[in-house]
Amino acid sequence: MATYQDTPGEIDKIPYDAPLSFPPPSKAWTDAMGGRPNNRTDTLTEKEVPPVDLTGKWVIISGANNGIGKEAAITFASWGADLILACREGAPHEGHPIDAVQQCQAAAKANGHVSEIEWWKRCTRQRGR
Repeated sequence: MATYQDTPGEIDKIPYDAPLSFPPPSKAWTDAMGGRPNNRTDTLTEKEVPPVDLTGKWVIISGANNGIGKEAAITFASWGADLILACREGAPHEGHPIDAVQQCQAAAKANGHVSEIEWWKRCTRQRGR
């Protein structure tokens, strides 16, 4: 039986300005990526990734309040999936999970779906015996 435990309390104590464990990208690499490391313009089209009916299916996405996790959550919601957004309340410059929930609900509604969207801040462990 799969089990979960509380997120270690120490993870919330890591400062947002803590040094990275790897060096930042070089200016040459950043310039080659369009000026910012995360400013990619080549995205997949619907022809390459066609929509799928995910009505009645549950999807768990970690990091769903920013970046690719958020885009995946919005896409899955637009395809009718019920979602569990497993994400933390991040730094002020990061999107709040409530905003991601609202955007997913709007995407589902715009595509004719009624999806259940939940934000899970922490998981608790239930031990099976």
